[in-house]
Amino acid sequence: MLLTVLVLVFLVEYAVMFLLLPEVLPTGASDSAEALLDSTLLTLGLAPLLWFVIVRPLRQTAVGERARAASVITTAADGILTMDRQTRIRSINPAMERILGWPAAELAGQPVSRLFDEAFRQRCTELLNVASVTGHGGSSAGTVPEIETAGRSRDGEAVPLTVSLSSFAIGEQRFVTAIAHDLTQRRRAEAEIAARARQQTAVAELGQRALAGIPLHELLNEIASRVHGTLDIDGCLILERDSPGTLLVCACAGRVVEPVCDEQYVLTPEDHAIWLPSELTSFDLASSELAGNELGSDLRAAGLSGVTSVLIERPGGEFGALLACRVHGTPPGRDARDFLQSVSNVIGSALQRERAERELREKEAIRAEQMSLLAQVATGVAHEIRNPLTSVKLICQTLREELDGDSGAARDCDIMIDEIFRMEQSLNVFLDYARPPRAKSEMVRIDELFERTGTLLERRCRNQQVTLEFVPLSEPLSVLGDAGQLQQLLLNLGLNALAVMPDGGRLSFSAQRNGGLIELTVSDTGPGVPAELQDRIFEPFFTTRETGVGLGLVICQRIANEHHGSLQLRPQETGASFALSLPVPHEQ
Repeated sequence: MLLTVLVLVFLVEYAVMFLLLPEVLPTGASDSAEALLDSTLLTLGLAPLLWFVIVRPLRQTAVGERARAASVITTAADGILTMDRQTRIRSINPAMERILGWPAAELAGQPVSRLFDEAFRQRCTELLNVASVTGHGGSSAGTVPEIETAGRSRDGEAVPLTVSLSSFAIGEQRFVTAIAHDLTQRRRAEAEIAARARQQTAVAELGQRALAGIPLHELLNEIASRVHGTLDIDGCLILERDSPGTLLVCACAGRVVEPVCDEQYVLTPEDHAIWLPSELTSFDLASSELAGNELGSDLRAAGLSGVTSVLIERPGGEFGALLACRVHGTPPGRDARDFLQSVSNVIGSALQRERAERELREKEAIRAEQMSLLAQVATGVAHEIRNPLTSVKLICQTLREELDGDSGAARDCDIMIDEIFRMEQSLNVFLDYARPPRAKSEMVRIDELFERTGTLLERRCRNQQVTLEFVPLSEPLSVLGDAGQLQQLLLNLGLNALAVMPDGGRLSFSAQRNGGLIELTVSDTGPGVPAELQDRIFEPFFTTRETGVGLGLVICQRIANEHHGSLQLRPQETGASFALSLPVPHEQ
């Protein structure tokens, strides 16, 4: 720029001295007149050039920068507020007007304490004092790290903000600029995330309570209380369709709904569509469709204005509905609706568990009744049949010794002795089921158990051309229990397998450690168990064999349970495989 000025001065001076002066200066003029005319022409010629070449562009640039700065401030998303030395408001941008709801004209010249608390004003004063003491000039003299505070809106509400403060000087005057970012959306999002987390936690805890087996009435009251507290609503009701024509309020939470607790209402077809909707529904209690509804009238009388209803389903049909009640406000949002639906599913799971437990209790009651009846029958059989049967067997055995081994009478005696032995076995099965012996507790080695089982089954396997296999153990294994009962369990499984392989096959025994369990597996290559019968094979007196009693597997399962284990049918492509799982003793 200096070079430009020098060049312009040189050119104008050259033009004045060598072009204009000779033309306008009279001959013989004095030196003072020549100097005066020269300076005058130089000034008149140089001033316009400096204006057009330097001053005018600089002025346009300054005006443009000022307009751009004003545009940035005007269009900024964050609020910008300027204060003077006395912390009076000098200007605010449109974003600050929008955030706090104050018009700029109303705040001009007002103290900043009208918008912020005293602590904020003191921060601004401290910043101005520090900047004055340090004596910084220029545009920036100090800043304050971003702080969180709350602005006061025109309607008196607190608006959460983060504010950055900085001071600057114009001449001898010092100002403070506050740049504020509205945290309302972020706080709302954080609140929604926290609420969602509370809802998920509540659903998880209620699900655990439902699986814990607490009484249904206690669980429903707890669920109503958790829904009431988690959603911060005015009341929560759980309705049960007590019968096809009645609706019972079986659980409630919230003082406003206490008047309808334990009340029973007539359920018409129209009421069914209202209170037990197929989808989650929110409705206004003042609507015309609830004008004559008894439950709706009672809820209105309690001061409620709206209800959200979600259906509760149980196995085989509807149980009732979960109602979220409100005095004022809008229906629940998406997260709250999802929470209500999840809680409804928790209740449905609890109902399913209760039904399964009830069926199990009924099944156990039937089995207990069968057991009692069988004990009576077995006692009578033992008294009326066992002694005469023993006598007949002794007579047949004595007669067999007197007959020729190849005669027809001898063969008939053999058949009678075998049939009597089979009858004794069936009688013993009845007696074992009706009056099981008390189990002992001792260390039983698996290899010895397999060896004795093989000795008992070897002859029959050989007669039926069945390959008997005992898979070698990879390590010594033992279980704690009654050797005789465990022997009976393995023998029953082996005899069942041989009964379905009259023309040969393979019978395999194996054992291995699986975590904290020892698994003993008995597998065969017979026809297997049909899929439609697999759920019934452990039922008392269920059998597919003409000469079977239907108690062998029942006794095996009872022995497994008494040893704190389990007996299961394992699926496989061919044959059948039964797995006995027993806990590993602490000594191993």
